Amino acid sequence: ALIERVQKDENSDMRKLSAKALGLIGPKAIGTHMPAAVAGLKEGLTSKNTEFREYAARSLGQLKARDAADAVRRLTVDPDQGVRHAANEALKLLE
Repeated sequence: ALIERVQKDENSDMRKLSAKALGLIGPKAIGTHMPAAVAGLKEGLTSKNTEFREYAARSLGQLKARDAADAVRRLTVDPDQGVRHAANEALKLLE
């Protein structure tokens, strides 16, 4: 349900909180749904919502989604300081 909310929920608050929750529950709990979770979070990296970008970057780092490193790296020059910080922290976990 969290993955679907990240990908499809029309409520931006629900999408960003779901993105945050995915990182907190971790890869073991996500299990075989990891590719879908990573895909949804990668989509979040391009959101107009700064908090969604921040939570998506943070969660990708927490999930050790190394295939998302290039997409996360692009956020290191984001206009928002919180997003830049989250991207840099995530990259430390991905590299």
